[in-house]
Amino acid sequence: MQALLRRHIPMPQIVVQEGVLEVAFKGDTDAYREAEENGTLLAIAEQSFYNDMESYRQYNTSIEFDAGTFAVALDEIIVTPLRKGQQLFSDYDYLTRLFTSLSADEMTVDPVFDFNPDFDGVDNVRRATARLECPNFNPDDPRFEDIILIVTLADGREIRSNPFVQPDPENPPRPFSQPAAAVIERMDVSDQPETIRRIATVVEETGDRRPVPA
Repeated sequence: MQALLRRHIPMPQIVVQEGVLEVAFKGDTDAYREAEENGTLLAIAEQSFYNDMESYRQYNTSIEFDAGTFAVALDEIIVTPLRKGQQLFSDYDYLTRLFTSLSADEMTVDPVFDFNPDFDGVDNVRRATARLECPNFNPDDPRFEDIILIVTLADGREIRSNPFVQPDPENPPRPFSQPAAAVIERMDVSDQPETIRRIATVVEETGDRRPVPA
């Protein structure tokens, strides 16, 4: 939507040069110059201008807006893709995998999603065992930040975290060393996915299991 607004209602240069100083900065030239120097002036101007064009009416005399052309572009770029996406949810009961691919030279357009009818279903029920450990816990001086949460997955892998640590941007906690993904696959619009990397073997659970929700 922001791209459509820029294209069909271009912000006049006078808005950046004069209007934003009066409207967004209330005449504060020092704040205006600071934003100009640190490179945030254009972003501030765009946000202020497109959120409240009425305040910039005296600077908008050069804008020529074609409502019909804008409506056609809005339908083509925003409305139609949303309707197609909604139709997918209406046509299929559930979604187990979603993927897309995008080349560097295509990064100026929206990605296109494809459906692969050959993929097997994926169970949406997962089981794991969690326990809390704190080897240095002192009952007289409890520090919940020292508590470690250990989640054991069905294949034996353990994922550790400190659930009670409050984030500190200036002194972030040291993350536990663990991979970001257990399985990496390449998918296409037909056939089964090609395994690129697998660092763990998923073990099927045995015994009584809860039914998969309909």
